[in-house]
Amino acid sequence: PKQPPSIRLAESLTHPEDLEICHTCFKQLKYQNKKFQIDYRMIRPDGRIIWVHMDVTVIKDRVNRPVSIFGIIQDITDRKETEQALRESKKLYRSVVENTYEIISIVQDKVIRYVNPAMERIIGYTPDEMIGTEFSKFILHEDQKKALDTYHKITPDSPFQEVYSSRLKHKNGSIIVCEITAGPIAYEGKPASLMTARNITDRIKFEKDKDRLLRRFQRKALEMESLFNATRMLLEENAFEPIARHLFDTCRRLTGGKYGYVSLLNENGSKSEVQFLETDDWQGGVKAKLPMPVQGMWEAACRQDQSIVENDFKKSRWAKNLPEGHIPLENILIIRLAIDGKPAGLMGIANKPGDFTKNDANIVHTLGVLA
Repeated sequence: PKQPPSIRLAESLTHPEDLEICHTCFKQLKYQNKKFQIDYRMIRPDGRIIWVHMDVTVIKDRVNRPVSIFGIIQDITDRKETEQALRESKKLYRSVVENTYEIISIVQDKVIRYVNPAMERIIGYTPDEMIGTEFSKFILHEDQKKALDTYHKITPDSPFQEVYSSRLKHKNGSIIVCEITAGPIAYEGKPASLMTARNITDRIKFEKDKDRLLRRFQRKALEMESLFNATRMLLEENAFEPIARHLFDTCRRLTGGKYGYVSLLNENGSKSEVQFLETDDWQGGVKAKLPMPVQGMWEAACRQDQSIVENDFKKSRWAKNLPEGHIPLENILIIRLAIDGKPAGLMGIANKPGDFTKNDANIVHTLGVLA
């Protein structure tokens, strides 16, 4: 049968891609007498495509027979464009959140409600393993209090974000240092915290390495300056005692030893007599001219042209040779002093906080050779 003019007009204005769904709805109306609502696209006479909402109802006579249809068409283009923009915005937002290298999480009542895939890339746990778990579980125990205190500062009225660093526990047992930014957000109608975290482990390591290299460079510069000053003094001074005193003060400063002394050997080399010593804050009343038998560690130092280091003197085999009245030793570094290549005395640096290092031994040996 020939279609009514109103239906033919409606079809001519309908977007070709939406004709099939419109036909389906009209068939339901014809054979089932059911009303329907549909959103579809229409083409205006000027060629512009618009979205419309059509609400169609069957009009029946007194005996309940359909006699006509009644429809209302409403332009909903603005609403559809807004919905499309929102969908695209959500899609873009999800794409950014899902693919960013920074951790993004939502914490509510201290429990993780959402976390993006970056969490797995950074600390090894999947989102499924973390969602529903208290967030502090993944923070190193020593940092948990700071993290919880910061979390409790965040309220819906907080004007600023909180930024702090925290150490996270990787699934494999390693430690990851993260810089965390946290601020208020509403999630499913309730207050929550939006937390983002970036992995700064490499940056922290770089800064430590940089500081360590800087300290090493500064120490080397100080050592070079000390060697220069010692060499200059040797050229300007002929007396043994001021030269030895200068070298001794330099060695104490470079190694960090608290106590020390310089002693001269007697003619047959069997004893040494302290010429000067530094006892810092020790109150033991050491005699400045205390005679010391050259035995044990001191005898070994006289025989060899290198530094001798003992970092646990009390447990060493040398401890039994320490004369009565001597300063208690924790550790000691000894070097012989020579005149014209022959042993003339000893220089000792002792009780450094921590151990004497190989570098300490090398620099003291170099300065001792200069004497």
